Amino acid sequence: MERWLKASEDMSVRVPANRTYVVYAARLESDTNLASEINSTRGKLSAKEPLLRDPEEVGKITETDSTVKWKTLQKKTLQYSLYGKAPSATWKYYVTKDPGDDTTWQNIDAELNALKKVEEKKDGVFYTTFEIPLKYTGYHFKAVLIGTDDYSSQVELVTPALEGKLLKGTADISSSDSYSLLDELTATYTGDDDQSGTFYWYRRKEDGTIEQIKKDAPGVTSSYQTQQADYQCNIYAVYVAAPSGQFSGEVSTDMRYIKQKAAQNIPDAPELLQVNGNSIQFKAPSNYNTSGMDKIPQVVVGYQKVDEDGNAIDGQITWQQPDDYDENWFTKLDRRSSYKLYAKFLGTDVYAPSQMSAGSESIYTENELFDEGSLQLQALSALDGGTTSDIGNKVRMSYTGDGFDEGYFRIRRSNGDTIMEQVSEVSVSETSVSYEYTYTAEDVGTYIIVDYIAKGNSKRFEGTISASNKLVITKPENPEKAIQPKLERDLDTNLYVEVKDDYEYYLSESSIAPSSSSGDWDVLSKDEDGKHQFTNLDRTTTYYLHARIAETKEYRAGTAVTSAGESPTPYIDLKTTEVLNTEDADAAMELSEAIPFPTTLKKGDITIEELSFVNELTPEEPLRLHATAVFSSEQGKATDIVYEKGSSWANKNFATELILYDADGKIVDRTNGTKTKLDAAKAETMRLAVYRANALSAPGAYVWQALLKDSSKEAITALLKGSVTMTTQLKVVSPQQIRIDVDGSFLRQSTNNASLKNETTMPITFGVDRLVNKGDAGLPSLMGVMKGGIAMIEPQEAYLKMSNDGSSFTSPHNGAWFFTETESQKEDLFLLGRGSRADYYVSGAASSAQSWPWDADEEVKGAYGIRFIASVSEEDVGTYEKKTYEIREE
Repeated sequence: MERWLKASEDMSVRVPANRTYVVYAARLESDTNLASEINSTRGKLSAKEPLLRDPEEVGKITETDSTVKWKTLQKKTLQYSLYGKAPSATWKYYVTKDPGDDTTWQNIDAELNALKKVEEKKDGVFYTTFEIPLKYTGYHFKAVLIGTDDYSSQVELVTPALEGKLLKGTADISSSDSYSLLDELTATYTGDDDQSGTFYWYRRKEDGTIEQIKKDAPGVTSSYQTQQADYQCNIYAVYVAAPSGQFSGEVSTDMRYIKQKAAQNIPDAPELLQVNGNSIQFKAPSNYNTSGMDKIPQVVVGYQKVDEDGNAIDGQITWQQPDDYDENWFTKLDRRSSYKLYAKFLGTDVYAPSQMSAGSESIYTENELFDEGSLQLQALSALDGGTTSDIGNKVRMSYTGDGFDEGYFRIRRSNGDTIMEQVSEVSVSETSVSYEYTYTAEDVGTYIIVDYIAKGNSKRFEGTISASNKLVITKPENPEKAIQPKLERDLDTNLYVEVKDDYEYYLSESSIAPSSSSGDWDVLSKDEDGKHQFTNLDRTTTYYLHARIAETKEYRAGTAVTSAGESPTPYIDLKTTEVLNTEDADAAMELSEAIPFPTTLKKGDITIEELSFVNELTPEEPLRLHATAVFSSEQGKATDIVYEKGSSWANKNFATELILYDADGKIVDRTNGTKTKLDAAKAETMRLAVYRANALSAPGAYVWQALLKDSSKEAITALLKGSVTMTTQLKVVSPQQIRIDVDGSFLRQSTNNASLKNETTMPITFGVDRLVNKGDAGLPSLMGVMKGGIAMIEPQEAYLKMSNDGSSFTSPHNGAWFFTETESQKEDLFLLGRGSRADYYVSGAASSAQSWPWDADEEVKGAYGIRFIASVSEEDVGTYEKKTYEIREE
């Protein structure tokens, strides 16, 4: 073995003992030095491993069980282990009266060997188990373990003086006189000394082998019930002194030889069930398990022929054979003779055979019976050449052989019905009689039983024999093929089908039809139109309808056919309703298209649930629904809210209602925006009405949705859904042309009464785009907010402002400054309520040296194109208001 270790300056290495070792040394390679050459020492023999260690806690002899006292005639076990190993060593044993004098120790190895001392190594421990002879009571005992091979020195254990009071009592055994299996044996220790000993039970076989079979709890009495393995063995008990007590030794009881098996009760006599000709049917007595053994002894019945006084004629009883143990008939007995029946229990591994029962009452046999094997049934086919059990097929019954002319057929069903009490139209040959019976619909579900019964004038035979092929009569499958059903949509949660008479149906989420024997098939009800509605289905599931022709008296159900998959409509679509703002006194309202009202919901009151109205762009923000009176008077006129509310309110507040109409177009009921129940009994069509304010700035699309539920037990529902768009039309009067005069460096509006007018019945915000277009390339560019004086204006530069308070360009506030060279930029100047009017003023400045591109009329028409911007106002505006302009410099 070679092993390299990284060494420190001083180190110890544990190696196996009694071996020669050479130590090699070398310096490892480093960043600065190469590895050195290898140096070695001379070989050196390692010392043997000493058994005696220092400190004494290591390598000591110890007791396996220290509760067992040191006394004579007591089994004791010592053990030794060194670093988890059982060493190579030898045990030696000594006794002395004077442990202080080393010369007085006496070796008793031979005596302990005679008492079956056991030494063994197991799991790294060296054990020794022994008993010390009684004569050494009062001596000190010493166990010495001496190292051998790779181990040196020795360790020893010296005990105090050995105790040893020998048991003086006696052990007795009692049992029944039978010495049988299942007997209970009782052992008793009688003595005034040790009352805490233990009884051990032993089995001594005929070959001398002894087995311990039971160790009882401590005590002076013990019992044991003999069992199967004790048969023909000697059983005895041994009372052993308690290991932790002061007494030693053991005493044995006498042996009991288990010479016989357990006795059984005598069975009752068999009971007569019936006599059928020269056969006897009987009921055997029941056996029992008297002591919980697994195997219950077999009951055997026999018969014996007797005379009219009940005395035996035959000397022997004919017993059942093993193949007949499960039978309860004795057949082919002498006819018109007397018999008695007897029973007995066979023996087992535990039980001895029982005595025979008393005989039954005398049983008198009758005339000869027909031979059961002569009655035959053969299935025939009258339909397709095969042998089947369907209606229309036949069964042939025949009796062949002795007695064929002394009996007749009776045909029965297995349910007890008699089909033909006596068959008359039979076919007769020289040795047999036969008849063919055709299965009918009444036979379905049963099988045919044929009796062959002796005629009343029969000279030899009597009684009845029966036969059946146990073939249950069935119906053939209906040959007509079912028509494939077609599922059609109705409500969003309903499907319907046109029902066929004599069909069965099954609605499923699977395209695979259920088995023909499944109980899920059902006959569907139908309405006056011949249709059946499947209600309350899942809107997102695909359904299949399986159909078959139902079972009839002559046929079983036909082969199933399956419809194409169909799912309910996701919802009833009210389509798109466009609602415009108004320009007159009427409320802003629009009706959807008229939609037929679902017929399955016309059962009285309808409850509206899950009503919602959302903007598709922000569906997580449900809108607020109001009563229709918020937006419209009873005469359909607009309320002030329609005119005055700004878009910040109008975008989130609406009114909707569902209106029901009868067949003449008259309103049956309506929700008025708040009702949750409607009377739908006469409803034929329905419409959605949507009410809005005029000031809408979010056109949609909006989605309206409501769930209708009827008041029936089925709680049929319908989901209504429709899209709504809101179109807002603005009409604002603004000037087509503003005349600006150039006066040196000044640009002035020719009049101070330029104005705007809101002719839309809603609040709007009016402003301009600060970016304007130059109508001529020679015009100066507009530079936005004027920052300095007129003298600082360069040629080809100008400043122009539109004010909302009549002020000129000399005031930088209250208006919008225009520019021509940057991006479009809206500037709000006015809030105008319905019918409001606002004035504005345009002024500006340019360089006095500016050259203008005058035309022949000394004008520049369309010099600057100003774009007016009108939009729905976010705020509520009843009249005219000015917007505050914030100076924005570019």
